Amino acid sequence: MLMCGLLLAEPVAAATHPLGWGLNADKQASPVPTNVMTDASVISAGYLHSIAVKDGRAWAWGNNSYLQTNVPVVAQSGVTNVAGGGTFSLALKTDGSVIAWGAGIVATNVPASTTSGVTQVAAGEWHALALKDGGVLAWGSNSYGQCNVPDTLTNGVTAVSAGGYYSMALKDGGVQVFGIDATNGYAYGIRDVPAEASTGVQAISAGRWHALALKNGGVIAWGAPHYDATNVPASATSGVTAIAAGDCFSIARKTNGTLVIWGDDTKGQLPIPNYASNGVSQIAAGMGHCLVVCTAMPPRFVDARILPDAYRGHEYTNGFVQAAGDPAVRYYTTGSWPAWMSLNATNGAITGTPTALGMNYFTVIASNAFGRATNSYQVNVLELTGPPILVTTNLPDGVLGAPYNQQIVASNLPVVFSLTGNGNLPPGLNMDTNGWISGIPTTVNPYGFEIRATNNFGTSNRYYYITIQAPAGAPVLATTNPLPSAVVGQPYFFQIEADNYPTNFSLLSGALPDGLGLTTAGAVTGTPTQIQSANFTVVATNMAGSDSETYDLNVLGPPIFVTESPLPDGVLGSAYSFQIVATGDALFSRVAGILPNGLGLTSAGMVTGTPTVAGPFNFTVRATNDYGWTDRDFALTIGSVPVFVTTSPLPGGTSGVPYSVQIVATGATAFSLESGSLPGGLNLSGAGLLSGTPSGGGAFNFTVRAT
Repeated sequence: MLMCGLLLAEPVAAATHPLGWGLNADKQASPVPTNVMTDASVISAGYLHSIAVKDGRAWAWGNNSYLQTNVPVVAQSGVTNVAGGGTFSLALKTDGSVIAWGAGIVATNVPASTTSGVTQVAAGEWHALALKDGGVLAWGSNSYGQCNVPDTLTNGVTAVSAGGYYSMALKDGGVQVFGIDATNGYAYGIRDVPAEASTGVQAISAGRWHALALKNGGVIAWGAPHYDATNVPASATSGVTAIAAGDCFSIARKTNGTLVIWGDDTKGQLPIPNYASNGVSQIAAGMGHCLVVCTAMPPRFVDARILPDAYRGHEYTNGFVQAAGDPAVRYYTTGSWPAWMSLNATNGAITGTPTALGMNYFTVIASNAFGRATNSYQVNVLELTGPPILVTTNLPDGVLGAPYNQQIVASNLPVVFSLTGNGNLPPGLNMDTNGWISGIPTTVNPYGFEIRATNNFGTSNRYYYITIQAPAGAPVLATTNPLPSAVVGQPYFFQIEADNYPTNFSLLSGALPDGLGLTTAGAVTGTPTQIQSANFTVVATNMAGSDSETYDLNVLGPPIFVTESPLPDGVLGSAYSFQIVATGDALFSRVAGILPNGLGLTSAGMVTGTPTVAGPFNFTVRATNDYGWTDRDFALTIGSVPVFVTTSPLPGGTSGVPYSVQIVATGATAFSLESGSLPGGLNLSGAGLLSGTPSGGGAFNFTVRAT
């Protein structure tokens, strides 16, 4: 789920039906899409949505406020596992790459290292985890440090799970938690991993506020005690093979395929439906809904409510009602039924010969051992009197490059339309068997063609004409400057619009951002590869002329650091202030290393304070914006103020006699004359040596600076 990332999703054999119950305001629990209601291999529950995999394709349903159920094309094949988060979704492909879609930087800032070699993914409320080569990768919101992966978790990790404000990892059979600080009011003891979860743990699951671990067939729980979500019932202390943590409730699956659910049941998590009373092979928990894979499925109608038309006096053979279920359903009539109709209890066939015209309404029950469902239907009885008559007499002209749509109408339905081969439609136009002529004409000319309408009684032909005319004038580009911004690494599509139906768009000058192109239909499309600002001119052309317009298009992305390392040195005990700069409205945080004692980093990127310890320091700063984050390593040295060892006065000298005295100061690297005058003939070197041959006598006063 959001909160639990992926639970123990175990691929199983045939007859696997994803079914859900509980919170269902966004249809996240049911109904499961018909495409995946049988033979699903993997399931996952997000906060208010659900995901499943069938035949390598990801399917998603439920809340779509952030497009988290709009499965991209790249996740419609080769998928082995999925994870649902707060408002985003993840898919893991057979090549070890990770696909993300939905809201925020979780979807837009997938690390480049996740393009191969990943073996597990987990989705939290606003952050994501991946397991690669035994190390944890993390991205997304890091407000509570849930993406600050400890050095100890860069190898040897066997499982990960993502919660609300924290992350979990399993290493050497022990559970490790990182993220929200233990002193934060929202932590609820989540960082206090029970001692029994330090060894021998086989599986983990992170809920929004509480966590679960599976050890020797028993569940260990800790974190927020709301609704007794961490109060493990006796039935979940042995024989458990899978665990799932939701918002404030928990699910355990036992070796016999039965479930134990405890914690919050205010959203319908309990009682457990009879279809999930046994034979469950997978479990997942969302904010308030349960998702399982069962061998059973209660009846569910999967057909349209309006059946094909019937014809008076003719046997009706093409009407069927259809419901899915496991075991197979049987059909029964209920209420008032038309006298001419019969229902086949096994296959749902509707048969008979109607004797009167008009609409017929009736209701069918589908039933099996796990429930029953009802559905209402209608069949319209029409008069079939003779061959079709083409009612449409004339067709309107078209314009070169303009979409053309026109319906050919005939009587005595149903009718199938076709071209006789006598004449041709204008190039670019096609006709469907339902008589719908559509397309975009590509040639200016008059065209004639013959259409045939056919029904059970015969055929009827009519000859039609369509003249394709030239556009009224040259194109006029309607899209104004600038174009909507693009984001690095995210697919981009924008249609440039123009009046008077241009037949071609092309680039007149300038260049599009790297990764984007312009189609001949005027679509700017592709995936930008770098942050940049582009300026280019597009020309739209038709046979009457052309029009051009210059556009700006900005490609946005994660911040780029302007400040280089090292930072300016500081002085022990002296106030220090330096602004780290990055592009893209960035917020700054330290993600590794340590700042000098006494200094801090503000979210605006200011390193400020008064250092209390001297020495070299190294740390990593992360700059984050709406499009991702970038890290940079910085070095900062804090030096001590030199202390003079040599005291005043200096040894006396004699005119005409060589003189040499070394001035000494701790920590000094350079010496210079600050004020006063040296005796004639003497000089002060940068190393602090006062030497020379005095040229005269007298008393001299001067100040030396050591730095």
